[in-house]
Amino acid sequence: MSVFLEVRNLCVDKSGKRILDNISLAVRTGEKVLVRGASGAGKSTLLKALLFFEPGARGEILLQGKSVSRASVRAYRSRFSYVGQRPPIYSGTVRECLDLPFSFAANRGLAVDETLRAGYLDRFGLQQGVLEQQYASLSGGQQQRIAIIQALQLNRPVAVLDEITSSLDPDNVDRVVRAVLDDADRTVITVSHDREWQGQGMTEYVL
Repeated sequence: MSVFLEVRNLCVDKSGKRILDNISLAVRTGEKVLVRGASGAGKSTLLKALLFFEPGARGEILLQGKSVSRASVRAYRSRFSYVGQRPPIYSGTVRECLDLPFSFAANRGLAVDETLRAGYLDRFGLQQGVLEQQYASLSGGQQQRIAIIQALQLNRPVAVLDEITSSLDPDNVDRVVRAVLDDADRTVITVSHDREWQGQGMTEYVL
């Protein structure tokens, strides 16, 4: 597998404190990477810096061997899907929430794949009827699974996932882990303390 994403000498300072210090890593196409470390080690900061969400970050990020510049950040981000630790707040039905990303300028060339979406609902233990329910009426765990489906349905090459299973019960953790990792072509970079992610052929990177 060729190197898809490379980070060179990444540093992040916040409030005068060094959070990440000269971090370097290379991620191959289709590789599954589990980022581990103690609380406060900067795991979430690393994921945000990968997507240029940390304005004070310094260092170099290369995509397929080409350095990412500020001018190319939008095109760079279009290769990634991101899911955070907590489900976002939405009004409207679950279907409307899942349809929302397709209204964004970056995704207007994409079409909803109802078969793919139905498959994820099934794999995540959710009934098809949930699409017509109000998103706000769902439990926190259900909302989190919908947030994961919202990202994965875009079929972007890289999934960046920040503790996405922390609010799920063990059965649903297992469902999500298998669904995320089963796609051999998807490159995955995840932060998690859940043991279900460990092993699974993942490369572990410790901060």
